[in-house]
Amino acid sequence: MEIASYNGFIDIVKLLYFNRSEGATTIAMDWAAGNNHFEIVKFLHFNRSEGCTSKALQSACTKGHFEMASFLINVRKEKCDEEILQTLSIHGHDEAVKFKCKILKMS
Repeated sequence: MEIASYNGFIDIVKLLYFNRSEGATTIAMDWAAGNNHFEIVKFLHFNRSEGCTSKALQSACTKGHFEMASFLINVRKEKCDEEILQTLSIHGHDEAVKFKCKILKMS
């Protein structure tokens, strides 16, 4: 399920979900969020219990996927920290830094 999530193959993710019992790990949602596969992240969030790690939000912010980041902030309990702001600054992601500053004010 992790590889299908990474590559954005929602049909395969659903096929595995409905027909296999071994499940997934947090990596599936982390990778899907980092690659901006919104439909997969939503499916995993609403149908699986593994969740994600703070890497999902960090990847979404770092890559400029702000709609994804907003979704994660609103529905997941995993939050990011000051380290993400530093990472964004180092990589020159101005919009991401502004977005992250807004997040920090909310948390």
